[in-house]
Amino acid sequence: MRLLSAIAITITAVATLLLQAATSVALTQDISPTPAVGVNFTAPVSMYLGDDEYFDIPATFTITGEHTAMIGDGNDEAIFKRYSGTLVIPDSVEHEGNYYTITKVADNAFSECSHLTGVVVSDSVSVIGSMAFGGCLALEDVKLPSALDSIAPQAFNGNSSLHTITFPKRLRAIAPEAFSGASEMRYVDARQAQKLAVSEVRASGSPFADFSDQTIIYTPIGIKCGNEPNVIATDNLGTLSCSKLTVDFQEFSDEDCHRGMATHELNAIYNDQVFGQKLGKDLYPIPVQDTTSFVARVAYYVGNDLKCDDYVNYTKCVTSLPSPQSLGFDVNDLTYFRYSSNNWFETFSTATPVNTDIDVFAYKQSLPGNDGFLFVDSLTVINHDNVSRKIPAMFRVTSQADHTVTLGDGIYNATERNAAGTLVIPDTIVLDSTSFRVTALADNALASCPHITTLSLPHGLERIGTAALQGCSAITQITLPAAVQTIGDKAFAGCNQLRYIDMRQAATLAADTIAAGNGMLEQLPENTIVYAPKGFTKSGGSNVIATDTTGHTRCYGINANGTQLDSANCASGAATYLLNSIWKQQVFGQRLDTDNTPLPLATQADMIHRIEFFNRDSLCVTVYANHGKTIALPTPAALGLTTSQAELVYYIGSRETAFTDTTAIYSDLTVHAFPKAVAGEDGYTFTHKLSYTGISGDTLTCDATFAVTSYAQKTLQLGDGRHKAISANAAQAFCLPDTLVLDSVPYALTLIAETAFQGCDSVQAITLSDPLRNIAHGAFNGCQQLRYIDMRRATHLSMPDSAAVATTFWGISPSALLYLPIGHATVNVTNAISTDSLGNTSCTGIRADNRVLTATECASGAAAYLLNRQYGTQVFGQKIGSESCPTPCSEPATAIHRVKFVTGFEVAHTAYANPGNTVALPDTSLLHYATHHSLKFYTLSPDGTEQTFTSGSKISGDTAVWVKEGVMPGDINNDNAIDSTDVQLLVSRVLTPNSTMSPDDITAADIDRNGIIDISDVTALIDKTITPDSLPSTPDTKNKPDKLNVIIIGNSFACDAYFYVPFIMRNVAPKLKVTMHIFNQSGATLADQWSLLSENKKYHSYHVYNGSGVWWSSRTNEFSVADILKSNRNSINLVLLQQGSAESANQQSYQPYVNDIVHALKDSIGSHVEVGFLLTPAYPQDSWWLTTLGSNGLTSNEMYELTAKAIRKTLDTSDVNFIIPAGTAIQNARTTALDSIGKWQYHHLSCDGMHLQDGAPCLIEGYMVSQALLQHMHRSETIWDEKKTLPITKEWLETIGAREVGLPVQGMEPSNIELVKRSVRAALKTPFSITDCSQPEEK
Repeated sequence: MRLLSAIAITITAVATLLLQAATSVALTQDISPTPAVGVNFTAPVSMYLGDDEYFDIPATFTITGEHTAMIGDGNDEAIFKRYSGTLVIPDSVEHEGNYYTITKVADNAFSECSHLTGVVVSDSVSVIGSMAFGGCLALEDVKLPSALDSIAPQAFNGNSSLHTITFPKRLRAIAPEAFSGASEMRYVDARQAQKLAVSEVRASGSPFADFSDQTIIYTPIGIKCGNEPNVIATDNLGTLSCSKLTVDFQEFSDEDCHRGMATHELNAIYNDQVFGQKLGKDLYPIPVQDTTSFVARVAYYVGNDLKCDDYVNYTKCVTSLPSPQSLGFDVNDLTYFRYSSNNWFETFSTATPVNTDIDVFAYKQSLPGNDGFLFVDSLTVINHDNVSRKIPAMFRVTSQADHTVTLGDGIYNATERNAAGTLVIPDTIVLDSTSFRVTALADNALASCPHITTLSLPHGLERIGTAALQGCSAITQITLPAAVQTIGDKAFAGCNQLRYIDMRQAATLAADTIAAGNGMLEQLPENTIVYAPKGFTKSGGSNVIATDTTGHTRCYGINANGTQLDSANCASGAATYLLNSIWKQQVFGQRLDTDNTPLPLATQADMIHRIEFFNRDSLCVTVYANHGKTIALPTPAALGLTTSQAELVYYIGSRETAFTDTTAIYSDLTVHAFPKAVAGEDGYTFTHKLSYTGISGDTLTCDATFAVTSYAQKTLQLGDGRHKAISANAAQAFCLPDTLVLDSVPYALTLIAETAFQGCDSVQAITLSDPLRNIAHGAFNGCQQLRYIDMRRATHLSMPDSAAVATTFWGISPSALLYLPIGHATVNVTNAISTDSLGNTSCTGIRADNRVLTATECASGAAAYLLNRQYGTQVFGQKIGSESCPTPCSEPATAIHRVKFVTGFEVAHTAYANPGNTVALPDTSLLHYATHHSLKFYTLSPDGTEQTFTSGSKISGDTAVWVKEGVMPGDINNDNAIDSTDVQLLVSRVLTPNSTMSPDDITAADIDRNGIIDISDVTALIDKTITPDSLPSTPDTKNKPDKLNVIIIGNSFACDAYFYVPFIMRNVAPKLKVTMHIFNQSGATLADQWSLLSENKKYHSYHVYNGSGVWWSSRTNEFSVADILKSNRNSINLVLLQQGSAESANQQSYQPYVNDIVHALKDSIGSHVEVGFLLTPAYPQDSWWLTTLGSNGLTSNEMYELTAKAIRKTLDTSDVNFIIPAGTAIQNARTTALDSIGKWQYHHLSCDGMHLQDGAPCLIEGYMVSQALLQHMHRSETIWDEKKTLPITKEWLETIGAREVGLPVQGMEPSNIELVKRSVRAALKTPFSITDCSQPEEK
């Protein structure tokens, strides 16, 4: 019927157009023809993301009349299912110059768009079709149009997130099951929908029958509710009525409803302001309209007991307060009410506006002038910027007669909990013109004030109540006034930053207050020091310090972070130093000549510094000193030395400054002791200027430490063997001198001492020469930027074997090259380069690019190239062909360029050349081609044209050489087959030698390859059988990998390309264990990927297939690439990248991001990992997205050609090893009948004008990726193997599960599968150009 109706509409529309054409007198050219009814077209709609952020997406519309249209086509979704946000359906859209008013949301228009969260339907819409929003699981908000007339069956089926709906005034009909499955609906407001026919609200057939009994139904005005539960009726005067209100098993009486309790509790159940009520007017809850209808609860407590409650609208005040009797007080008692506001308690009355739920606390109140009277005054807070302010605080009169008050009421916090900084409690408070002394902190007075750092207590304070300061977690120190007599239990519990409590002046404090086990000490931090009242003698355990009447202190030990320090450690200053280290600031001080324990720091002179004395690298003695004081030097015996004190010299740090017993100490020091040597004695040390090259290239000088090793032999060493010898911190290169002049006598430099260059982390090059004889172990330890040490001219240097080389240069950069002295034998140490007397170099291997290159690779120039690339400049040169290893050289003529030979879609061979030189062309075996095929070599010019490359081509920079097969010898007629026709043609050419022959003709005819076309070629052609083979030869599979663990860094296009691959591989190569990780950031470009990778950000979605045979597992916003590499780094052997589709045709958008990503991943995973790049499909022709590319848009083929060109350039300029030409296979398929597959008007294999349709389109990419990976891994299996039972049916795809978006599977007929394979085969043969695959392949 639907088809017949569509045909009838179309016939009518056509007839109308013909009639108009026949009767029209004149039509102006600017009037566009009206398309026929039923025509589909695409136009943008808006998606709202919040915060005033909108973006347009394409949607399908269908013409329904001369000036009307509907969104959708009645069969499929109008938009791509993955979009999320609030969809705004417009009133009208434009198509080909005509504007159409949107009057309907078509059937299935947004079916299963499970990411939509909201919909605003334009007021022009009158019909919402069947399943229009069915299965929109995330849909929370729907604004229905004012013109809505009807809602079709299942229009909102399964909308489990939809909580409320309001029906408009014109709504006439709601079909059965329109809202079936809307299980979380809280209310339906139909009060204005008076055209709805309603008898029994909950009965079958009612417009409300789909809603559960928990849903509150507001019937149309004038419809009575009967006795049905949760149905609220409104009469014509606006009065509400309800027979029974029950939600979440809680039944509300009429009284509960009238006073607002039901409204409040319903909102509490839903944890949202869903319902409102104007108290005194509305008798029942109504859908909330504004904040003035919000209902707040006022709960009245006495202590912790709830006595009663009341309900009031926001911004209103309660009309009355509870009576004393209702609170349990005597009738004559006065009642004082407080409630929490702004982090402290304020007075509550009938004049207090209510803006939220509040708890009100009632007290028995005394009359002014009586003990116990509560009142509010203020405290002072001084913040960290020394700005003071007053804050309110609660006080209670302790004694009217004595004029004393207590801070707090003994139950609740007395002041603001968010007070920050220093809190000052005044000595006195003025009440009714009378001064009252503050003598007590009540229980809980300042509890849970986590921002107070310092507390100033009143001088007359006598009592600190239980938990008075509990939870003051930022307070650092407390000093008690002299008047304090009692302290309650847990008064300081939870004061986690409390360094000390100073009670020394509190002489009247009860002695047992600080006895071990007393409640006051409970829950103190383990490092808090308690200073007992002066004269206290009883032990208080660890961390309690007593002071006698003369002021001398003593303790029974201090526990600092679990380290127990005895009285000797306390007296030495060790405890003070350790406590300050724990708190990371100078809290404690100590006069070491008078004090036996740490004390609160009073002056700078009391500060403690630590001095550590070393003998070589061994710590021998630690002493402590006051600030600005001196100390006695330790004895030689204490340092483990047998010399006299007079024979020792002490230096601070690395010989920078001498240290003596007269050195004033102002900081922590490290002091090293050395046997003293004087001028004229072996061992004498001195400083001398040393030249070096700075970072900017300038020649500079610095101080260096030298030592005389032999006055008799006139020899020196660089360094003293214990410390860094070089003072320069920004040196780039050193060339050490042969000799130095000391007292007018030249001395030879024969030794580089241990640690001489230690930590010189900016040094890149060091050159050594004769007469140097020895280098101590670890002399260059820490030189992590070192690129080479050139020792070729240090011919007397002793380095006997491999072990000596390895240990001598321990701790340098792993990439640094070591040029051994000329004539030194080759050693089996990576990066060690030997040079013979003729200048020939050799090595066993060089580390570059995070791997060790063989001697053969080094000779090829690979090591020099990779090292120079690592350093970003030419550090090394190499004359390829005459030099086997890199040498330090920046001459342009010795630079190295890389030449990559690319066969098909991967790099098959790499060579290196000097500028202006040539490279030999690799033979067919290196390129995996059949040996009986000729090959063509070419490069690409900047404009993409091919330029022939030969063995005589000069190399001027990094180059990619592309290789393709030429003609096959013997295939005279170039039909890829050798038969009698070829023999006849060859005989003809031999008989007519003067005939014109092209180079390809000559290659085909010269069978014996001797350069002459004669009878011997005919004989060879007849006698020899040559099997045509246009594909690469079968690879060697002896060492084929049995595991494939892939990291895929991409976007939504990655799901199209890779989701089928594990299941294809499982059938084609069952012994290959496949693990795939897809990091999907929707729309991400390479620039975005680099940002995500470098900043370790989490991807929007992560999909993993772990080889178990089940479908992919997915996570959202949980993992970064680094997170997955933590557990998979060692097993990853392949990385696949791709460009974002919006930038894929822009060649400038690829670099430097490809290289940045590749180098970062290789650094993280290892140099063994190979990198592939996916050539993503171009947008389909007629796609709206094509109009966004370039300045004037692109065609599909133009987008593909620009993308292919950009990726070929990327292969030239990066370490990408191979390309997966999936986009080529897709473009090939678009030349065939497959092009009709797809959704809506797009077809062209697409589901939304961008992504591929599930089924045959995604299978093209799946086959392409699978075969490319198998070939790259040199495995023998192929997807063409007819012996394999490939699950290439629609049922198979539906069994393994279509992609997450649930797109239907299309195009899986056998005839289509053959076209799929044909398109893939063509892409493998010509990976960067489109092949017309509409005709059968030649066999």
